[in-house]
Amino acid sequence: ALSDTTILTPDAWPNQSIYYVLTVWHEGCSTTDTMLVSVSPQPVAAVVSDTNIICGGDSVQLNASGGLGNASFTWSPPNGLSDPAASDPMASPSETTLYSIVVEENGCIDSTELEIEVIPRPVPAFVQTQVAGCAPLSVNFLDLSSDAFNWVWDFGDGSDVSNLQNPEHEYTTPGLYDATLTVMGPGGCDAIS
Repeated sequence: ALSDTTILTPDAWPNQSIYYVLTVWHEGCSTTDTMLVSVSPQPVAAVVSDTNIICGGDSVQLNASGGLGNASFTWSPPNGLSDPAASDPMASPSETTLYSIVVEENGCIDSTELEIEVIPRPVPAFVQTQVAGCAPLSVNFLDLSSDAFNWVWDFGDGSDVSNLQNPEHEYTTPGLYDATLTVMGPGGCDAIS
């Protein structure tokens, strides 16, 4: 559609690509010219991930879409992204981050956002009452972890694990044993000492 077909510079707002024909008459003579106004469809930006909640230190694949196949993608902020110009970067943010994706194709732009929540991992720590002695050696383990609410103690001697916060364990056979503590915190995030 044109705002006025009788003026030299009308406004045009076609909803699809169209040829406009201009005919100029002067003193009985005419000349004609054509102009193609190309209308591109507006890209519709979309973004998904398999989860929007991760534990600190983990990654998640982001997947953006939009356009008809020649679109460019720009992520912001670029922090923690494997490639801020890719449609499908890996995101490894160190803290909860709101990512914005801008999809551009043929001069047309759309954008959307996705927040990735980062849950801090618990910090495992412990001390034991004894580090050496004669078998059988009874050792008390004291949990000093922060942000933990579930414990898995592996005493390193092939015995069953313990889920107590502060267990006691008896080493019956002489040897060197490496005890480990795995703790779980909010969101199921875990860490090993």
